[in-house]
Amino acid sequence: MPNEIWIVRHAQSVANRGDVSTTLHSNIPLSPDGANAAAAFADAFDQRPDLIIVSPYLRTRQTAAPFIAKYSDVPVEIWPIQEFDYLDNQKCLGKTVEERRAMRDVFIARADADWRDGANTETFNEMVGRAHAFIERLRGRDEQFIVAFSHGHFIRTLATILNGDTPTIENILQPNSEIPNLSVFKFSL
Repeated sequence: MPNEIWIVRHAQSVANRGDVSTTLHSNIPLSPDGANAAAAFADAFDQRPDLIIVSPYLRTRQTAAPFIAKYSDVPVEIWPIQEFDYLDNQKCLGKTVEERRAMRDVFIARADADWRDGANTETFNEMVGRAHAFIERLRGRDEQFIVAFSHGHFIRTLATILNGDTPTIENILQPNSEIPNLSVFKFSL
């Protein structure tokens, strides 16, 4: 079982910057500032991990790329630690971050953990299940220091579970609790 896990939120994406959504949620790239920040993060990191885990989403893979290059001898695995895709991608295309926030507020008000907004979305309970599965999968690992690159809602869900609390739609998606880009959440099991 690992002694220490550091989970890093991806660097600034074009969506975080406020751009209009022009691609599927999984394919949102980093902004130029985000790419520069990801490189600086890797440069400043001075503790070699035993394993690097990356979400399959483009922005986390781009965030992790300089880190992976720096620690090129460390194994890299892609795990399902992607962002909570609760809004239908088709409904989000052409929308600004503010317009997507209004859609989020409707989702929160619905307060239905089994609601699916569209064909390519997941329910809140499915995302919570992924977080529990991530924790259990980590328990089976022998590496002592693991660094994972993930997303804000997923990280907030993990933190809630690891604090012994129950994640709810309201406490995970609340508007004023966004995790800053490149924040590191450290925990052990």
